[in-house]
Amino acid sequence: MNETEKFQIYIKKIEAMYPFKSKLNKTEVCRVIGISPTKFVGIIDSNDLYLLPKHKTHEKKTSNGKTYRNYTFDIHDVAVFLAQD
Repeated sequence: MNETEKFQIYIKKIEAMYPFKSKLNKTEVCRVIGISPTKFVGIIDSNDLYLLPKHKTHEKKTSNGKTYRNYTFDIHDVAVFLAQD
């Protein structure tokens, strides 16, 4: 099976799980790629970003000084990531 066929399989899987969505958040991507949110945070903290699909991060400081990060993933980037394995 080549990458194009794998890509099509993963796109259909993602669209079945989350119909009518083109962007996924952190929790949704964790469900699709099969890792826990704790593992996701560990990957971010250890700066092993090659273990995650391409994403955009939006940081926001809260009133108490903590940094809040919002992650956005395109479904096509997630499917390409999964097809490469």
